[in-house]
Amino acid sequence: MAHENKPRWIILLFLGVLAALGVVATAAYLKTPIAQTANPTLSVDVKADRHPISPDIYGMNDYALEPALARKLRIPVERWGLITPAATTG
Repeated sequence: MAHENKPRWIILLFLGVLAALGVVATAAYLKTPIAQTANPTLSVDVKADRHPISPDIYGMNDYALEPALARKLRIPVERWGLITPAATTG
């Protein structure tokens, strides 16, 4: 029965120490510099196997895309899987 009535201050102290450790660890992480490349090298192989770009990659990430705007911008697909009327018009 004595174990059921643990003082709450012990639990609060433990949570406070745990939170303080989290703050210290986060501060240390944020102060660590991130390695960056000043001038990354980019190379393109123009003789590589080529294929048309899939029309399925074009679209817009917006769950509330207005149909009129989709037609005006010729957005063929909303990223949530809906085919807009713009896909069927020229």
